[in-house]
Amino acid sequence: MILGLIIITIATFFDIRTKKIPNFFSFLGVIAGVCFSISIKNIAITNIVLDLVISFCLAYPLFYFNVLGAGDVKILIVISLFLTHYSWLMLIIISITLAATIYGIRLFKAKSFDLKNCHHYRFTHFILLAYLILLNFF
Repeated sequence: MILGLIIITIATFFDIRTKKIPNFFSFLGVIAGVCFSISIKNIAITNIVLDLVISFCLAYPLFYFNVLGAGDVKILIVISLFLTHYSWLMLIIISITLAATIYGIRLFKAKSFDLKNCHHYRFTHFILLAYLILLNFF
């Protein structure tokens, strides 16, 4: 699980610095996740591919409906290799709840309920925070 934390942290720094998460980093994350799943979790390659397909099918609609950016979805898919299905779904629920709470507070303080500027915030921060919460409490 620490390797997942390292990957999310590096992705967050990429997101802060360049406002993008490079494809090569996502690819390296998938390779690390596959190696982790085979060696530590002792999962067959067919189940790993199935996990990747399921996590893509669950995360892609968040991108399609402009809830998340493409890099955020890629990192969620990579992180699915390090977590159980339940923990991964909890990660998504916690991160979206944290983001919605922070955005709601900011909109309330601004006294403007214009959602056009919400896309300027980086979601990887919330994924990282949710991952830390999962490590400490679940």
